[in-house]
Amino acid sequence: MEKQAMNDPALIPSFIRSLMVFFDDLTEQVFAVKSQEAMLLESGIICQEDIPALSTIQSICDLTRSTYR
Repeated sequence: MEKQAMNDPALIPSFIRSLMVFFDDLTEQVFAVKSQEAMLLESGIICQEDIPALSTIQSICDLTRSTYR
C-alpha cells in the first residue's frame, strides 16, 4: 500500500488513515492485555519479559500516531 501511495500521491491520505486505524487498534489491544497483566502473568499466558515489550509497542504506536496526525 505504501508503494502505491508513493506512486499516486492522491492515495496518501487513505494510506495515512489506514495506518492510524491499524495503530489505534493495536494500541487498544495492548491496553487490553496490560489491563489484565496480573492474571495473564499468573496463568502463564505472558511472562515478565513481555511487559516491557508491550510498553514499547504502545510507545511506538503513540509516536507513529502523533507523527501522522
